[in-house]
Amino acid sequence: MPSKKRDMKHNIWFACPDCSSQRPAPFLPPCPNCGFSLDHLNGRQLSDWQRQKWKKHQELLQGSNISLHGGKWNASFTHNGNAALEDLVRFTISYGDTQVLSSPRGNNQNPVYLAYIPEIIGSGLAIATPGLVPCSGLCIVSPSSIQYGHTYPILDDWMQDHFSGLGSSCRLCHTPTAFGEVFCMQCYSGYANGDWQKLLMN
Repeated sequence: MPSKKRDMKHNIWFACPDCSSQRPAPFLPPCPNCGFSLDHLNGRQLSDWQRQKWKKHQELLQGSNISLHGGKWNASFTHNGNAALEDLVRFTISYGDTQVLSSPRGNNQNPVYLAYIPEIIGSGLAIATPGLVPCSGLCIVSPSSIQYGHTYPILDDWMQDHFSGLGSSCRLCHTPTAFGEVFCMQCYSGYANGDWQKLLMN
């Protein structure tokens, strides 16, 4: 007999970012309906444009200091985040909050998926904050775009600037949470024994 905990997780559904077909979480690529996979989001298969974005968010992995590159924020994956990147992307596609984000020039509205985990995955810099700040959230921009979809760690300051006032709820117990916090700490502890990657097990 399946456990009650397993049944609870299988009541969570997500929509494929490409074809919008509804499936029970967690996402296991490729999508059986349209073939959507994660290679362009985890660094395996990149366009020239994506390669430049990827380089910007891997500065710590290259032994460089994080640069703002003329913007207000930038964040780089740490070795811990980079090692878990495929699972982080799967987790965010499966359970993340969704919104739209304007492009820098304001001419495009790009779909985004966002999720925090209870673990540091990156470090970032903000123009208004002295020094580096740890990151535990992930943003995926335009995941269905093979040419322009990209992934990066997110700063709390960036989240507040873009999505202030939005809320979310725990996917298991429906307790209200902050935007991007898709599981409450009680469910992380009680359901996943503190290990977010257990929520990716079928």
